Amino acid sequence: MPKFRYVLAGPLFLLTCLACNPGAKESFKDHKDQSTSEKDESIIEDDDQIPKQATTTAIDELEEAPPAIPIVTAAPDLRPIETRLCEDGPKLFNLVEKPNLGQTFSLVCDGGVPTPLYRSLITSAFEGSGTPAVKLVSYEVGALFVTKLVVGFALKIPLNEPSKFYELKAHDILASGIQLNNSEIVAKVEDRQIFPGRRSVEEVLLNYSLNKSEGGGLFDRRRTAFNTYLLNEKKTDIVVSTEELLDAETNANYHDYRGLLIGVKSGEDSTYLVFINDYTIKNRLDPERLKRTLLALSQGMQLKMHAFFLSKIEP
Repeated sequence: MPKFRYVLAGPLFLLTCLACNPGAKESFKDHKDQSTSEKDESIIEDDDQIPKQATTTAIDELEEAPPAIPIVTAAPDLRPIETRLCEDGPKLFNLVEKPNLGQTFSLVCDGGVPTPLYRSLITSAFEGSGTPAVKLVSYEVGALFVTKLVVGFALKIPLNEPSKFYELKAHDILASGIQLNNSEIVAKVEDRQIFPGRRSVEEVLLNYSLNKSEGGGLFDRRRTAFNTYLLNEKKTDIVVSTEELLDAETNANYHDYRGLLIGVKSGEDSTYLVFINDYTIKNRLDPERLKRTLLALSQGMQLKMHAFFLSKIEP
């Protein structure tokens, strides 16, 4: 029976110790309370013991659908095409950092609306018959034979998208020259680059030679960069092209040259091309003859350009 006595001895010995030492009794009580608390906090391993309300809430959270993400679509731009040109045009020149050409653009649009000059150019646009109209916008002869000259004209051509101007490589036709009234100018393409950056869809480098002025020989050269931009990169109904003098510091005949070509879709099958050419010419003793020459060659440009685009119409 030794084992039985050993088992009984444990509790008896404990009771004896507690009786003899009240502090031990309190220690035991604390230990018991702590043990009970730990047991309570260990809680519930059986699913049946999970509070029903807590279970329902957890399931609801799992089954709740995520919030729908709204699909935002841009409202269609219902502004008339000329309103879009005049309201958004100045923003383009800020984006491409060409403030000087932005000033030239103010001849076409001012305060968000088309100018009387723009209206008159559209009204008199050359459509293939008769004598092409050219507008002398401004003309000033200053000291030291510096001549400032701005010329405007417009074409109405059979293109259903203005962007086809660069797609058809219209500049190439200038290599054979423009001749009218015994004057001649030739422009040869030096280089052409598609998507050169800064929103330009094409850049063409051109070398101009004004060889004759009313029968008199001239040595008149300039080198320019012609860049084409879609006013809205998601639309092809308005195209703005800029032309700038590249060799102003070394050019013997030009202080400055700025050109604008604005293509605006008209109806389903036509496009207006509006040209503004802004010259600052130096070292010319005969500004009147040069003025007449530039006006005549602007007419010749219209005749040649219209015939070119007419030849590109698909049968």
